[in-house]
Amino acid sequence: MLQTLGWLFSVTIPNIVIFATTKMLTNPVLCNFEAQIFLDNFVFLNRMIVITGPESSGKTSLSEALSERMGWPLVEEYARAYLSELDRPYDGRDILHIAQAQQSTFETYLGKRSFIADTAHLVLSIWYRERYGTFHPLIEDYYDLLDVDLYVLCKPDMPWEPDVLREHPNDRDRLYDLYRDRLIQDKKPFIELCGSLRSRIQKLERILV
Repeated sequence: MLQTLGWLFSVTIPNIVIFATTKMLTNPVLCNFEAQIFLDNFVFLNRMIVITGPESSGKTSLSEALSERMGWPLVEEYARAYLSELDRPYDGRDILHIAQAQQSTFETYLGKRSFIADTAHLVLSIWYRERYGTFHPLIEDYYDLLDVDLYVLCKPDMPWEPDVLREHPNDRDRLYDLYRDRLIQDKKPFIELCGSLRSRIQKLERILV
C-alpha cells in the first residue's frame, strides 16, 4: 500500500481508483506519481487508454506494444499521417482538421470496445498553445468532453530522435511538465511512466491485466 501524502484529488473509474498527490515522490513503478489501485473484480470493458506526452518520449512504441499485448485496437496518431502528406507548411486550420478527424475515429470505438489511442486532444491542445499562444475552443471542447479512462504520460527519458515533424529537441522536459500540470489541473486519471519500453509495458500490465 502506498503512503498517503496530501491527496490533491482522487478519480474513480469502475474498479480502479487513482490518486494524485501534492507531493510527488520518486517511485520505481510509476515515476513521480503516487497511485493506489484497487483491483477487486477488476475488468476493463470498453475502455479508452490514451498514450500521451511530449515528442520523442516513446509514445508510439508503447502504443503499438500495448495494443499487441492487450489485443486491443490501436488508433494511430493521425497528425503524423496527415502532415507527412501535406505539401505546404501546416497552420492552425490543419491542427483543427487533425482534431476533428481524430475525434471521428475515436467515436467509432467509444462505448463499443476497449482501445489504445496514440495521442489525443491533449497533445493538440498543447501543440496549438505552443504554436499560436492561445487555446482553440474546439480543441478544448474535444479534450474536456472525451471520456478517457486512463492517460499514460510518457517521460522523455530517452535520446531525442530527429524527425521532420518534431520541433522541440531541447524543450521536452518543460513540455512534459506542461502535460503533467494540465492533467492534474483538470483532474484527469493518469499515471506517469519512465524507463525502457519493456519496463513501461510491465508497469502497465500491473494495472490493466
